[in-house]
Amino acid sequence: MRRLRSPLAFLCIVAAQAIPSPAQQQPISAQGPIYPLAARAAGIEGDVTIKAVLATDGTVHDLRAIAGPKELQQAAIDAVGLWRYHPYLQHGKPSQTDLTVTVRFRFGNKKQKAEAMAKAQAELAAHSDPATPGPQINPPVPPATN
Repeated sequence: MRRLRSPLAFLCIVAAQAIPSPAQQQPISAQGPIYPLAARAAGIEGDVTIKAVLATDGTVHDLRAIAGPKELQQAAIDAVGLWRYHPYLQHGKPSQTDLTVTVRFRFGNKKQKAEAMAKAQAELAAHSDPATPGPQINPPVPPATN
């Protein structure tokens, strides 16, 4: 199998970026990872390298993190697992191939990092305080009375 790297870039303050490489295999559908709240609160930044298999239908399978901060690895795997690519063609036919993607987690400058950390720490504190309930996704609805 041939190894490919993704050249897609995400340039947002609390987001990620896939590092460009010589092989021009670009995702046709990609979204940056969700920066984990605990990692933001702790100010953790870094690059997560993901190895995966690009299937003949353009989906990504068998993802595993091979480098990077452990606190960021699952977020990178979750994001890259949703990406879609044009199938890799070998002799004009779709072929399965290895894929290596590096997802870069950065805050931006020092001020942006400090603001993101403070906001994340406040969110964590609010969720850990039993007097302040966290958000309810589907709050209970009382039964209808006739």
